[in-house]
Amino acid sequence: PGYGGYKLNAAYSFGGIKLLYKTLAKNFGIKLHGYVEVNFDAFVNVIDELGGIEVNLTDSEALNLRQTNYIKRRKYRSVKKGKQIFNGQQALGYCRIRHGKRQPDGHYPGVYTASGKGDDYGRTERQRLTMQAILKKVKQLSPEEMIELAEVIMPNVKTDVDERDIYSYLLAVVRMGTTKIHQFSLPIEGGYTSQTIRGQSCLVPDLPSNKSALKKFLFKS
Repeated sequence: PGYGGYKLNAAYSFGGIKLLYKTLAKNFGIKLHGYVEVNFDAFVNVIDELGGIEVNLTDSEALNLRQTNYIKRRKYRSVKKGKQIFNGQQALGYCRIRHGKRQPDGHYPGVYTASGKGDDYGRTERQRLTMQAILKKVKQLSPEEMIELAEVIMPNVKTDVDERDIYSYLLAVVRMGTTKIHQFSLPIEGGYTSQTIRGQSCLVPDLPSNKSALKKFLFKS
């Protein structure tokens, strides 16, 4: 609101969390009551504190991580296809994958998840899979260990959620009876057009259909 048409992630750059709240409310009809912003250091630290997470790489994902600097330290780039335990730096590199290393002819080879998703769709799927793996490890902790973990990462976290609520949410995670995360992504299939806006490739959603699908997912109605 107030800036014309831009990609969704521009809202935070232009006006911080307040503008992002307004943007989501205007376009998708949802009101958020809290946010958590985690920087790269917190992401790496929480995974290292958990002793790593299990990741299942495809051939193209493994090749990409060996050939690029997405994994900061070179000694951690010797990854392979299949299941393995990733430390924080490796997991961060995995979450950053979008496409392959640029070739001499100028093209970027595709990098695909096990479900066949590439580009931004593949990247967001990797991020969701990583969150699922983190939750699986967190649920194995005792309440005391969860509080210790929170104290390690909180210096690198920004949030408008009250600290007392954060700890109550952590304890609620322990009591949850399932580790399954229900996934959903926007725009929905068939609910957008590809356009170039201000020199950038954009997916422009059909707001009514996407808004309806999002509410159905969130509220089961």
